[in-house]
Amino acid sequence: LLGSFLNMASSRRQTSKMRFLSLDRGHIRSESSKADSKSRARPQIHVEAFRKSVLVDTAGLRGLEVSALECQADKVVFVGTVKGYLAVITPDGDMPIKTRIGAKPVSQLQLIPDLDILVAMCDGRLTYHIPSTLRKLNSCKDTSIPNSLAAWNARNRISSFKVMTSKPYDLCASVRKQKKLVIAMWDHTKRAYLQDKELAIPDYVAAMEWYSQSPHVALGFKSNRYSILYAPDAKSNDPEVPVECSVMLHAVNDVMLVTASVDLGIFLKHTGHPAPKDNVSFALPPLTCAHLGCYIVAILSDGKVEVISMIDKRVNQMIDTKEARFIATGKTKIWVSSSEAIYVLKAIPIPDQVNQLIGLGNVSEAEKLLVKNRPTTKDIEDFHWKAGWMLIRGMRFEESFTHLSRSNSDPRRILKLFPELNKSNLNNTTSAGKKGIHSMLAKAENPKKDLEQAQLHLLLYLWQYRSFQSGRRVEKETKKLKEEYRIYKEDDELEKALEVKAKIDQVEKEEIERLTAVDTAILVLFVGFTWDKRNLRVLSSEQKEILDRLPFSSLSDLLLPTNHCALDECADYLQNGVDSPQEADLAVLLISKKMYKEALQVFHDLSTGKRRQRGQDGILPTVELLSRIDLSKGDLEPELLWHHARWVLKANPTEGIRIFTIDRVPPFNPDQVIKFLTSLSFLDEELDLVSVYLGYLTRRTDIVRFHDLYVQRLYSRYVALVESGCDEDRIEDARDELKAVMETNNKFDLQRMLEIIEKSGLDEEKVVLFSRLGKHRQALEIYIFSLQDYMAAEDYCLTKGRKNKTEKRLFEELLRIYVDAKEGKVTPDEGDEKMIEFVESAFQHLLAYQSEYLDPVKTLELIPNDTELQTIQIYLESVMRASVSRRRNAQIVSKLVRAERFDVQMNLLELKRKAFTINTKTECYVCRKKIGDSIFAAHPPDDTLFPGRFPSAEKWIIVHKGCSRKYEELRKQGKMGVGRVLHVK
Repeated sequence: LLGSFLNMASSRRQTSKMRFLSLDRGHIRSESSKADSKSRARPQIHVEAFRKSVLVDTAGLRGLEVSALECQADKVVFVGTVKGYLAVITPDGDMPIKTRIGAKPVSQLQLIPDLDILVAMCDGRLTYHIPSTLRKLNSCKDTSIPNSLAAWNARNRISSFKVMTSKPYDLCASVRKQKKLVIAMWDHTKRAYLQDKELAIPDYVAAMEWYSQSPHVALGFKSNRYSILYAPDAKSNDPEVPVECSVMLHAVNDVMLVTASVDLGIFLKHTGHPAPKDNVSFALPPLTCAHLGCYIVAILSDGKVEVISMIDKRVNQMIDTKEARFIATGKTKIWVSSSEAIYVLKAIPIPDQVNQLIGLGNVSEAEKLLVKNRPTTKDIEDFHWKAGWMLIRGMRFEESFTHLSRSNSDPRRILKLFPELNKSNLNNTTSAGKKGIHSMLAKAENPKKDLEQAQLHLLLYLWQYRSFQSGRRVEKETKKLKEEYRIYKEDDELEKALEVKAKIDQVEKEEIERLTAVDTAILVLFVGFTWDKRNLRVLSSEQKEILDRLPFSSLSDLLLPTNHCALDECADYLQNGVDSPQEADLAVLLISKKMYKEALQVFHDLSTGKRRQRGQDGILPTVELLSRIDLSKGDLEPELLWHHARWVLKANPTEGIRIFTIDRVPPFNPDQVIKFLTSLSFLDEELDLVSVYLGYLTRRTDIVRFHDLYVQRLYSRYVALVESGCDEDRIEDARDELKAVMETNNKFDLQRMLEIIEKSGLDEEKVVLFSRLGKHRQALEIYIFSLQDYMAAEDYCLTKGRKNKTEKRLFEELLRIYVDAKEGKVTPDEGDEKMIEFVESAFQHLLAYQSEYLDPVKTLELIPNDTELQTIQIYLESVMRASVSRRRNAQIVSKLVRAERFDVQMNLLELKRKAFTINTKTECYVCRKKIGDSIFAAHPPDDTLFPGRFPSAEKWIIVHKGCSRKYEELRKQGKMGVGRVLHVK
């Protein structure tokens, strides 16, 4: 926070040494100005941390003027006076003990609680007293003890001192009018302080303070500088750090508060580095300060007391005291004194401060204050409950329900604020409107809008409780019980195990009761808000943002698969609690309670018009419900399923068939479904339900019987459509569907199906079946003699031949069919002139355009001897051209190979002529050893066997002859580096 610190100086002094750690002065100034402007702008916390009372006034001091102040816990106060008196003042203001220790003022007092010693300084001399009687300790003032502090003090006068309040109780004292310090150590045996060392310092000391639990002491000099001294060390470093005012020091826990300017305090570690704390801004220059709990109490230059919170470094309280100069800290009190009066500042308990802050609506500050006090889990939960309740009163709903969710409280306590959500008032909002939050909102500017906001945040809170906190609550309360139950059960202590099990059941039962209230409230809030707002499309952006934070957008997402809603009350609310009955939501509620029969009846009534709800017909929900009901568990009687499936299929066959075609576990019995659909479906209808179901079934099972039944059903449907005289489009669609299934389905019996359609006119379907059976001749005969489409026959040969590379065999078979037809062996209508002409045309087309697939020798053997030469002239010319072309191509390839071979040999000769220089530094590329005069091998670095590529000898790879084979293996494996993988041709 204060910038970088300067490096330690390297010079060392020869006298007694000390270590100084410094900070940059420029940074202190800039931080001072920033903190000053920041302190003027920030608000105050309007809750008091201390209550002021007068302990002793002028009369009670009996004319004594206070010059020093110290206390022992909250029991007594020790007072040093200007006339050298040392007195004890009780909490009642009495002065039972008073003794004089010198003629001059008592300038400083410090109590060492662990040693039960009160150290006083009067006229530069230290005296040691028993706190209860103020009697002097003779052992501490014995000057005859060697190296005792008392003997040293007899020769030197002290200007200020400070004692470490924890072990080893070291004492640091500055010498009056001299630039030196003395460090003294407590000796338990002699019960006296012994001088440890004298240290030279750069200036006169004005203030000093020990770090808590650390042998470091902070020193403030009269020249407005400060340093940090490590007492056991004998080394010193310069310079000390300058500040802009008189130095005030105070140890706060493990850090030191140092005044860097007239109104800025900084926190430093014992290393001199800035502590990770914000700076403290004072209204006026502080004279001295103390701390209690999370507060810093400073006496300002005008004599008033300023209380600053260490949580956020804000001014908490200003206390008016008359010319206060001295301060002492107890456990729960702080004593502040002027020369004529002593005041008691009693700390207000943290819980009281927290409650005050909550009452003022400053919840964030109250939480910071609570956390600083190390609260228990119960304290935190009580705080969040009180904060949430107060924020609701302040109409800060989002913050309030955030705190309520962290309070781990019973949500039914919160629901009492909303009486309209209680089961007894779901349909009686008139009586509920005068209670709870309604009375709190009665004087608001817009009560209806504020109520909507409260209900929305309540909805979000209840959902979070339902989703997360409920399970955690049960787990937390039953974790220990379950462990006890397991132990008792293992030890066969059944009676105790049953008692623990009863407790676990009771906890779960109580949580179910909570969830019943929560889920019922969620349903009422969501449905009510949906009806009032979403359907009317008047949601504000803020309301929409809150609803979008919910992980559900419909009631089914909320209720399914399970919920704990109160059935009767919620059902009555869905039908009577809103302007229009929510019948679909009622059905969803019934489904969540596994009341499928009643839910299906609601959907049926919606489809028939007995019940009405805009945008709901009951068909799609019925389909979704019937498609997932498990009949094996007895969720629904089979007769009811078939009953509701029947009316759905009648109303909307396309959607209704999805009841049986949606994947489910366990699946329906296929035979029962087919029997049921057969009783409803007719072949001449536009949608054949049995075919649709069988099509779904064939994609899910390999049983041949269903595949055969599917294909036969499609064929029967096609025949029925033809016989009934339907329009051509429907008939064509049915035939295309049949053909597509025959082409793609691999599970049905091909031979049986072929027998079924043998006498039909489905020639293309027969071709498909013959082709899949491998009877290509029969398929080609259908193309030639039935369809009279030789182009389709040739395409068949090409298509089927490409799959298994049998084009030549298929074309040869087609040629045989033509030859047999010309010879009259296979022509069905002997003497049909048109057929003879067709076959001749097909024969000539095959020879003319498919000659590349026909073997010349076999073709000439098949062609009849009486065939005219003119008929096969085109074929012969094509064959001769192809033969000559193949020969010329072979010759060209041969010449090219010879030319390439010649080039490679020339390049090889050129490579063999290369010379390589081997010197004493040449290493093998593989083993990295010197080549020397060993036999070596040279490998080309690149593709050097092509013309124009002759790399220099320096780029070749040189290896030992024995490493050459290993190099080749590594190169092939690509392990010689990406840039070194060789590709040699």
